[in-house]
Amino acid sequence: MSHYSGIAWTAPPSQHTAPCSVPLFVYGTLRSGDVLDDGRIKSATPRIPGWVRGELHACTEGQWPLLIPGPTGWVRGELLLADATSALWEALGSEEIAWGYELRHLNVYPDPGSAQPWGRALVCVWPWQEYRGGLIESGDWATSGGATQEVNPCG
Repeated sequence: MSHYSGIAWTAPPSQHTAPCSVPLFVYGTLRSGDVLDDGRIKSATPRIPGWVRGELHACTEGQWPLLIPGPTGWVRGELLLADATSALWEALGSEEIAWGYELRHLNVYPDPGSAQPWGRALVCVWPWQEYRGGLIESGDWATSGGATQEVNPCG
């Protein structure tokens, strides 16, 4: 079990018989104030700013972020703890996984360039070459303009 500021990160639900909190890193439309930040997401707390390694691209349709994990670049987002039984997981299935994203464990860092991660969290990543649009050099979907309306990702 890892700790960050008194918050315990527990093992995935498959290793428990009772519900637990699962660390999840969100970087795009699931972040505070973006189009998919609704009641399902608001139940996950706290929201701690953080970074993961990789590149952030806009979908060729422009309305959806695509995180490509890798050793170069940094992507800004929020670390949150989600109850393993919350509706958030249903939202991830219908809004992210169904469109081609994969859930992977990535290290989450307090700042870009940090040598030591806080720990690992689940992150929706884009594993495909298709639909990769322009690189968002800042690595921050919120400051890039982000999505302004809910649309299907990548067409």
